[in-house]
Formats: sequence, structure tokens, C-alpha cells
Amino acid sequence: MPNRTAIASGNWSNSAIWNGGLGLPTASDDVYANGQTVTIDQNVTIISLRSTGVGVNAGTFILNNGITVTANIIGGAATNPTTQISQSNSATIVGNVTGGQTRALTLSDASSINIIGNVTAGNGSLFHGIQHSSTGNLIVSGNVAGPTGAQSFGINQTENGNIYITGSVYSDTTVTSGHGIQSIGSINNIYVLGNVTGSRNAASFGINKTSLGTLSIQGTCLARTGSAVGLSSNSILIISGTISSSILTNGVQSTGTSATNLFTGPFYNTGSWNAVYAYRIQMLSTSSQWTFDTETAGVVKTLYTSNTLPGVPRENNVRRGVTYNFGLTGLLAMPDPTTVKAGVATDNTTGSAVLTPQDMFNVATQNITTSGSIGNLLTGASTVQTTGATISSFKV
Repeated sequence: MPNRTAIASGNWSNSAIWNGGLGLPTASDDVYANGQTVTIDQNVTIISLRSTGVGVNAGTFILNNGITVTANIIGGAATNPTTQISQSNSATIVGNVTGGQTRALTLSDASSINIIGNVTAGNGSLFHGIQHSSTGNLIVSGNVAGPTGAQSFGINQTENGNIYITGSVYSDTTVTSGHGIQSIGSINNIYVLGNVTGSRNAASFGINKTSLGTLSIQGTCLARTGSAVGLSSNSILIISGTISSSILTNGVQSTGTSATNLFTGPFYNTGSWNAVYAYRIQMLSTSSQWTFDTETAGVVKTLYTSNTLPGVPRENNVRRGVTYNFGLTGLLAMPDPTTVKAGVATDNTTGSAVLTPQDMFNVATQNITTSGSIGNLLTGASTVQTTGATISSFKV
């Protein structure tokens, strides 16, 4: 894997800023900023983009608007830390983003970025995968991970932009403040389509959101020894999925006294720890069950909502108007047996309706005077008897 380094600041497309007189970096290269500031002004495909240097202080890469970088983005040294996207620019990264000796990627101003890959914190203080200081959108199609042993975040959000994650969010650190996502802006939104898992430290969360706005998770929230979700503001919290506590902490904590907390469950308590700790809880209409331990070791109880009790038929399988199971009402309409053909099963019996010749005659006669009907046309038609009478009436 060749190392390509910048020897001067300038645009990526300028071959003169690259070492060795080898032209522009290619798909087989690891590229280092090497103490320079390089503006990426064209789409590039390489192995990795590193803001660190080879034997010197790190530099900076700046992504222009509309650029696609196909590469892994790796953070550099603290002296000159990051790949950047700013102003109102929007760019795409196809590859993983990993904190190095500091953050790997910084968004500022109103910039937005789409990342197709995983985002991971580095293992040092403030070695974030992404510093989100933008009012724009951060979109990640991949997993977001906190550190394994440091006080850093996979994503550190300090402005009012939005975050969209399609993938899992988790932390695996043993130290305090090693969150998968930290959100401390004033009003922002986080949407996760995937599972959220806490860390091995009780003060490190999968997501720690202390700002206003909405945190929506469509997936499971699982505490290990840490908490899956920490929420200490009046944010709207919506979780559609299973929530489980650990033996040491809640699966979800919402400490805002007026926070809106909406859940579907099921909930699983462990020991004396509730799946959810919150001042206010509302159950969504698709809520299911809550399982908790009793004082007897190994014995659990489960509370079910009326629409999810095991063995209870669905409403559309119960006769319309029948009330059952603490408030459910059947929706299945059953035809009257007298309107069903004789011998055909209906409800708990068989049909008794029989079609007779008289029924056929009645139908015809009921429509005989309708304008243009066959009955109406036959009303004045000649028969054998009427034709004979007509002929006899002529006297020759």
C-alpha cells in the first residue's frame, strides 16, 4: 500500500502538491495531509484519507460541495485534527469514519454529509469519530460506535442539525462518558432505524441526548451495565421496540420532568431495575407487554396489554359486536344462515337458503313492466291461441 503525502497546500486536482512526481493519488494509495491543507475538488477513490502526517504534524482535508470520497476517513494528531466540511456544502463519504488521535471528521456551519459506512470513536479523550457542529444533516448508513476504553463519542453533536442513522448505535467502554452519540445542542433531532445498546460503564450510554427536540428509535434498547439511552432534557422520546434493563441500570433513562416519553414495549425488567426510568410514560397503541422479576429467584411475571395476551384471538376473528378480553370488540361480520345456500358452512351451522322455481318467476314478474325489459316486450306478443282467434274473426 503506497503512502501518498501532500508536499504543499492546494487543490487535490493539482498534481504538483503530491510527493514523488507520481501524479494524483490512485485507488491503491493511503493519502496523508502531512501538515498541509488540501481541498478535495473532485471525486476521489483511495484506500484511506488521513489527516495525520508521515513523521510530521497532521494537516487538513476540506471537502468541496457535491464531492464523493470513496475511502476510509481516519483521524489524525491533535495539532491539526480533521477532515472538514463547512459552509453550506454537502458531500458523500463511501467508507468508514474512525477517530484517530483526535476526531476524524468535522461538520460546521450549515454543511451536510451522507456517510455509507460505520462511524467509530477513537480511544482517547475527545477522539470523536465525527464532530457535528452544523445546522445541516448527518446521514449514516452503518453502525455508530463509542470507544472501547476512552472518553470519546462516535458522534458528538453540539449544534442544531439533525442526525439520521440506519444501523446500530452502541458503546463498549469501561470509563465514564464514552457514548455512542452525545447530543448537547439546544434543539435537534436524532432518528435511529436500528438497535441501541449501552456500555459496560453505568455513566456511558448508547445515546446521551441532553437537548430538546426528538429522539426516535425503531429498534431494541438494551442496557448492559451501562444505560442504552440517557435523556436529561424535555425532549420527545419515541421508542418502537423492546427495552431491557441490566442488573445495574435502566434500559432507558428520561430525567426531564416534562419530557414526552412514548413506548411500545415489550419491557423487560432485570432484578429491581426497571426497563424505563421516567417521570412520564405513555404507551403507544401498538404496546405489548412488561416482564419483571419477583422477589423469588427465577420467578417472573408478565403484564400484557389486552390486544397482545397470548392465545387471545384477533378482533377480526371474533364475531362483530362481541366484547371480550377486557375491552376488545370483535369485527368479524357473519352472514345470517337463512341467506346462505343450503348445506354451506356458515358461523356455527350451515346455510338454509333454497332457490325455487317460484323465486325465479317472482323475479321475472317483478321486472315485467320495466321499460325495455323482456317482460315488457312480451306483454303484447302473439301466442298460438291469440293468432287463431284473429284469423277466425275474418269472415269471407
